[in-house]
Amino acid sequence: MTVTPEQKYLVRASFMYGSYDGLNGVNPSNPLLFDLHLGVNFWRTVNITKASDVHRAEAIFVASADSASVCLAKTGSATPFISALELRPLKNTIYSYANATQNMVLFSRINLAPTTNNLLR
Repeated sequence: MTVTPEQKYLVRASFMYGSYDGLNGVNPSNPLLFDLHLGVNFWRTVNITKASDVHRAEAIFVASADSASVCLAKTGSATPFISALELRPLKNTIYSYANATQNMVLFSRINLAPTTNNLLR
């Protein structure tokens, strides 16, 4: 991916198993496992146990060169795959913890909005 050095970016990867290997072989006792790396840095392990689920991984990083790499590393018997890869530039003034030597990785996203039209204060 072409990027601008010293610019912050959000990268989002999505994974949805579509029996690309013709095995229809995803279940909790036989998950598809592989690792994601952002450049040379470990990003996360993708663990797919249900074919109908969409898995997402997000990270914020500062580009150190004019290109960035997302690498999929085979760690089990499954062939790694990716369904979508998004790259969005961010303002350098936000996410001050992300810098040239430290990425930020999404751990969890929780919707705390009410399920009714009642106001919360």
